[in-house]
Amino acid sequence: KISLDFAPEGTTNTPPHDLNHTFHFKDYAPRAFSQIRRAFGIPTEEYANSLCAALSFIAVKSNSRSGQFFFFSQDGKYMIKTQTKEECTFLKRILPHYYRHVLQHPATMLTRFYGMHRVKMHHIRRKMRFVVMGSVFATREDLAVQFDVKGSTVGRFAKPGERVLKDCDLHRMGPDGAP
Repeated sequence: KISLDFAPEGTTNTPPHDLNHTFHFKDYAPRAFSQIRRAFGIPTEEYANSLCAALSFIAVKSNSRSGQFFFFSQDGKYMIKTQTKEECTFLKRILPHYYRHVLQHPATMLTRFYGMHRVKMHHIRRKMRFVVMGSVFATREDLAVQFDVKGSTVGRFAKPGERVLKDCDLHRMGPDGAP
């Protein structure tokens, strides 16, 4: 783990920022995630710039039952999902297996996890854990339809008017994409 305090005025190790309060940043498994990013051709500087340079994110409306929030980095390359403590613990537990898998199978279709972090805001006594994933929407291809696929058919139809379809909608459309 790497842990740093970010003071508003900056330090020798951290840049200054516009918040009025110091916050604590924790980087989980930095070497493992750095190797994973390297295996997928993502330089650490590019990753950091995508997440930190603009200091703004694009929020995604989520109908997540977990109550977690989703954001895109400003450049659209990464999706950021807040995590519960239990989700964070689970990813830390499976990380050695995930690490081996993605290094042995670089064309894997599994979600590409590029980093897991935590920010602690002392003044509000709150910790926010989040995972950074590659965005499947960061492509040169035109996307006609978007799906949120979980591998379940229980309650997995999109509601009328929802743009992102779900598992049962995909099954109903079939392999050729016809309804």
